[in-house]
Amino acid sequence: MVPAAVTSNLDVVTRYSYILQKYQTTVYSTYQQFNTIPLLMDDIIPDLVRDTNLSSPTLEKVPVTILSGYLGAGKTTLLNYILTYAHNKKIAVLLNDFGEGSAVESSIAWNEKDGNLSEEWIELRNGCLCCSLKDASVRAIENLMKRRGKFDYILIETSGLADPGPVASLFWLDEDLCSQICLDGIVTILDSKHCLSHLMKSTGDEMSEYERQVLLADVLIVNKTDLISDSEKSEVVQRIRDINSSARLIETNYCKVNLEEILDLQIYSSSPKPEAFVPSSKSISIHLNRRISTLTFEFSRPFSRKLFENVIESMLWEHSVYDESGNPINVLRLKGFIHFIDDDCTYSLQGLNEIYDLSPIPNERAELLNLDGTRLIFIGHNLCSSILKELLINCTI
Repeated sequence: MVPAAVTSNLDVVTRYSYILQKYQTTVYSTYQQFNTIPLLMDDIIPDLVRDTNLSSPTLEKVPVTILSGYLGAGKTTLLNYILTYAHNKKIAVLLNDFGEGSAVESSIAWNEKDGNLSEEWIELRNGCLCCSLKDASVRAIENLMKRRGKFDYILIETSGLADPGPVASLFWLDEDLCSQICLDGIVTILDSKHCLSHLMKSTGDEMSEYERQVLLADVLIVNKTDLISDSEKSEVVQRIRDINSSARLIETNYCKVNLEEILDLQIYSSSPKPEAFVPSSKSISIHLNRRISTLTFEFSRPFSRKLFENVIESMLWEHSVYDESGNPINVLRLKGFIHFIDDDCTYSLQGLNEIYDLSPIPNERAELLNLDGTRLIFIGHNLCSSILKELLINCTI
C-alpha cells in the first residue's frame, strides 16, 4: 500500500525514501539490459536522516535529457554531431554502448582532447564529455558531478529496445532534495522509413517498447524523411500523432536539429516554458484500434486538491479506474497546469509512469504564460474520455 499523500503532505525525505523503494526493482531490471548493476546501489535502501544544516545550492541544476530510439533510427548520427561539432555547448554524454567498438566511439576516437582518458571520461575538443553508461552506471553520474563547472547539459542514451520511463524516473528528483541534476525531458528518434512496420508489429492489448518510446516522448524526431514520399510521410506523422499528439514533432534528415529544440526543455521544471502546456491536436485519438490515445481536458472552475490527488493516485498507483469494457485505465504520461480552491498559485502537473508531481509556478511566470483555468493532458492505454471527464468534474468546486 503506497502512502496516501506522498506527493503533497509528507516531507521530502519521506517522499524520496518512498520513490527509492518503489523503483528499486525497476532500476535493477533497467540496468540489467546493460549487463551491470549500479555500483553504488545497495540491496537494502537505508533510512534517510534529515540534515537540518542543509542549505540551498548556489549552482543551477544540470538538466538531464533522456535519448531513446530503436536501432538505426539515427541516435548515433545525433550523438556524433553533439560530440564532434563546434556548437558552443558543453554537453556530457553517457553512451549505452561506448567502449565496445561502437560507431560513436569510432567517430570520436581521433577527436579526444590531448588523448586523455580520466576516470572513464573522455574530454573532446569541442568541450563535450563522454563516458560509458554500461561500465560506469551510478559512478558515472558521481564523476560527472565532479565536473560541474565544465558542462551545461547531460544527455543519456538508452538501449534501442529500452523503455525510457524507468531511466527517466531515476533522474526525476524532488527540487527540495538539493540535487545538482534535474530531469529536463525525453527525446525519441524515429526512422520514418521503418516506423510503420514497427508499429504494425505491435499486436494484442499490450504496448510494445516502440510504442512506449513514442508515447513517453516530450520531443519526437522523425528522421530520414528524404527516404519516403510526401504521402508516406503524412501517414507516418499521422500514426505518430495518434499515439502522442502533445509532443513537439521535428521532421529532419541525418538528425540535423537545432539543439535548442531538444535541450533545455524545462518540461519537469516549476518554471516551465509555454510549449509545456500546449494542448494536443485532438481530444482523443485511437491507434490501430488498440486504444493508445491522448486526451486533453480544460476546466474553468478550481479543483479540490484532495479529491484530485485521490483520482490521480487511484489511476497511477492502484490502477483501480476502468474503461467501459472493464479494462484498467493505464496513464503513462500526465501533464498540464491546475488551479485549486483557496489557493492563489497555479500548479504545474507532471506525471511519468507511477510518479507524479505538483509544483507551484511563480505568479509572474504564470501570468506571462497566461495560464487561466486548468488544462490536463493524459497519454496512455485504454483511456476513456467520458469516464475521465466525469471523475475530473467531480473534483471541481
